This record gives sequence, structure tokens and C-alpha cells, in this order.
Amino acid sequence: MVEAGLFDGVDAAMMFHPADRTVVDWGSLAISEVEIEFFGKAAHASGSPEKGVNALDAVIQTFNGMNALRQHIKDGARIHGIITDGGAKPNIVPEHAAANFYVRAKENAYRDELLEKLRRCAEGAALASGARLEFKLVGHSYKAMKPNRVLGGAFVENLRSVGWELNPPEPDGGMGSTDMGDVSQVVPSIHAYLQICDEGIAGHSREFAQASISERGQGAMLAAAKALAMTAIDVLSDPEMRERMWEEFRAS
Repeated sequence: MVEAGLFDGVDAAMMFHPADRTVVDWGSLAISEVEIEFFGKAAHASGSPEKGVNALDAVIQTFNGMNALRQHIKDGARIHGIITDGGAKPNIVPEHAAANFYVRAKENAYRDELLEKLRRCAEGAALASGARLEFKLVGHSYKAMKPNRVLGGAFVENLRSVGWELNPPEPDGGMGSTDMGDVSQVVPSIHAYLQICDEGIAGHSREFAQASISERGQGAMLAAAKALAMTAIDVLSDPEMRERMWEEFRAS
């Protein structure tokens, strides 16, 4: 939508997400998704293993390289992945193996730097194993969130007027990623979080899923909808607020 210019002429963009805390300017991490494939050579794993090239070994070596890399990356950055193909049968040297990774960072440029570091881990694994590497970005990369404090301040006041208070996490608390980060680069934006469960319950857990369909979860959704609508009225009816909002956006 951003690339298609659908936010041209828009004054502000707002959304909310459920969480274990209530906070307005939590931010988000820039993210890219990577698909890594290795192509080896099949052989009998017991009868003639020396004739094979093990693509799964290359995937495992990539993970080992990535795990060694972690101690040398900035706080808040994340690299995590899964093996999506590890071979067909234990008695066949895997001729194909694949993994899927997310690379995240607080800064867009550092996310790109980490992508290259991950690429080098995979290239080293290919060299060591003899497998051929294909390394490609998939999906859409998202930029880091740029919260607008003026817009966020209005939302906080409106949220309080419907009976909610903030309880933000620690400054070094973990963050996720969102396409709202891209939106925040072109228009003043906020991505608020409202608490739907006890503190410490992890997002994407089964407990969090249950909280999202609970009475408490519905209450958070309704409160967020009210506060967002009230903030939209503020934006539409207050030219001075719009000016301050855009001044901050242009300066950030």
C-alpha cells in the first residue's frame, strides 16, 4: 500500500495490537525474511556415503555459524530460523535441505548488515560441505517503527478518558515487527498495545491466544477502538495538532 502511494495525502495512521502491557510508543524492529536452500547429491547413507554431498549438513553448519554470530550482534537484534526441509529418509544422503530465517534489528541499516552476515554464514557452510547455495529474500521486508509522540500523546489522553492507564515494559524489553513500520516512514503513525492478559505471558503462546478471545480481550479491543476514534477526531478538528504532528515527523 505504501509503495502504491495509497497513503499520499493521509494525515495520520493508527492501529493497536494486544499485548501483556499497555504502551503507545513501544516501537518495532526492522525485519527481513530469508529462504536458504542447499543442493547436494543423494547417495546411500550407509553403502556409499562418500559419493554423496549432504545438503542437511550445510543447513546445520549455517545454524552453527549463526549461533556463533549472536554473541557479536547489537542488543535488541534478532536472528532466528527453522529447518523447512531436512531430507527424505535417514538412509539417503539429503540432496536438498532448506531453512527459513527472520533477521531483525532496531535500525534498518543494521538489519541489512546482519543479512549479509547471515549470507556469509551460509556461504561458508556451502564451501565446507560442497553443496550449492541459493540465498534469497522472500516476502516483504519491514522497516522499524517511527512512533509519532504528538499523535501518541493524544491517544494516551483519550485512552485515559475511557478508563485505561499505561504500564509500559522495561526499556530493553523485546519487540516484534510490523508492516506499520513502513507506514510510519511516510505518514505520522502510532502502533499502540493494550494489555489483554497478565504481565509476562508471551505473545503467540496458547495462553495469549485464549486471552485474545476472553472478555478481557474484548474489553481491550473496544477501549482501543474508542480511543483511536477519539484521536482521529482530534486530528481532523485540530489544525495546530496536525502541524505539530507533521513537524515532529519531518524532523525525525
